[in-house]
Amino acid sequence: MTSRFRQFTRSSTLLTALCAASIALLIAPAAQGAERAAPAACATLAGSGASARPERVADRDVCAVAGHDASGVEFSLKLPLAEWNGKFAQLSCAGSCPGSLESLCDNLVRRGFACLAIGRTKKPFSSNDISHALALRAKERVGRLYGKPATTSLFFGCGEGGHDALVEAQRFPQDFNVIVASAPIMEPAAFAQDLRWRIDSLGGRGGRPKLTMDDLQRLHRAAVAKCDADDGLQDGLIGQPLRCGFDPKSVVCGSTPDAQCITAAAAGAAARIYAGAPDAKASSGAVAGLLPGSELAWAAFIKPDADLLRLSAKGGTAAAASADAVLDLSAFVAARGKLILVQGMADPLVSPRRVVRSYELLARSMGGLVKTQGAVRLYAVAGMGHCGGGEGANRLNLLSVAETWAAGRAADDMIAFRALDPSAAAHPFAPAQLDPAQAVYGGWMLGNPVSLEQAQQLSGTALSRPVFLYPYRTQYKGRGDPKLWMSFFAPGDFSLLSN
Repeated sequence: MTSRFRQFTRSSTLLTALCAASIALLIAPAAQGAERAAPAACATLAGSGASARPERVADRDVCAVAGHDASGVEFSLKLPLAEWNGKFAQLSCAGSCPGSLESLCDNLVRRGFACLAIGRTKKPFSSNDISHALALRAKERVGRLYGKPATTSLFFGCGEGGHDALVEAQRFPQDFNVIVASAPIMEPAAFAQDLRWRIDSLGGRGGRPKLTMDDLQRLHRAAVAKCDADDGLQDGLIGQPLRCGFDPKSVVCGSTPDAQCITAAAAGAAARIYAGAPDAKASSGAVAGLLPGSELAWAAFIKPDADLLRLSAKGGTAAAASADAVLDLSAFVAARGKLILVQGMADPLVSPRRVVRSYELLARSMGGLVKTQGAVRLYAVAGMGHCGGGEGANRLNLLSVAETWAAGRAADDMIAFRALDPSAAAHPFAPAQLDPAQAVYGGWMLGNPVSLEQAQQLSGTALSRPVFLYPYRTQYKGRGDPKLWMSFFAPGDFSLLSN
């Protein structure tokens, strides 16, 4: 695996071919001549707490089943009445749903999927068994409508939904063929402590904030200046944040011009955020810190919203579950399941260090990195916030990667895209209309796909980056259009490893 991958990453021709094929999978239409169902059969899927009716989604006739379970969790199941591709997908929106629940499945339905979307729960992390139960009911309805079960089942979840994904893999290993856990909350009690640590460190519970928005801007500029070029390209983004040795003390007044400096107290507060809450049980000490490049999103802790306060109120402490706790995926792997972990390295909510640490411990328990990658893979996305958003390229071809792996073919890499601001002549990599909230909540990651041809046509207004399989890093070749993914490669070393 290692020698093959190194050879692959050094061949730009092969990289181009494989990535183009991966994106082609993303935009390919549903198979023609696939399964059909009579519209009249849709009404038979109604039941206790659920309605069922035919409706139109874009250019497709679907059976839309909507309702709630006994605990009040809403769900929306959409099944194509023609050209079903034989696949089932489930989207967990346990935390905060972007837009309406009913629209989350539309992109998948257009591609022929039967798709279930689950809404948020009233109590944090209470959807674990609910997700499993709703999956079983949805699959039963799929079987009734088409007269046969789905051949492939995929699960996508982010944040709290990412936690659901991990629960599915560990407790219900037969439910899904491929599970995608983005920004997964590894352990709720430790996650709640992480949030409380950040809110208290920045004084965001009604007291006087220890950092202002101006401070965050100054910290961010200084961090980028320190580590921007580590990936071989100065583009305003920190491409390798795990290797960035930025010290906030370097920005304290007296060390830099007054217009760019912060107070010693502000630097101390920033240092606490980078370090993270101490975890005495973890062999590496504090592992929950945020990474350089995420500073703009810390505004969420200065003025925490209802969602953050809700999540930070979860009972328990980090002592309840150490960061050194290892996922038990033995039954899932034995069932030939595949798990894809995706983590934005500028995520201000789920600590990238926790996710990386958990993956490395998992690799040790599974007999090494190469063996682990046969069933569990991690993608670390530079500049991406929570579930998307952020300053980096953050729209991923996750669906094509999951489908490819479910079909038994290896899918090593992904491509990330992001719109650029064409008016920012002084900074050609500036993101288009970056709402501050987008640095935290990026929205769902299965949005409208971008084809290779579209990316090339939009070379002046779109940024694309390869996202290599962890622990490989992305490096600029030193030539080629720096806005295009073809200009980057993965050196054959493991320099991203955190220990």
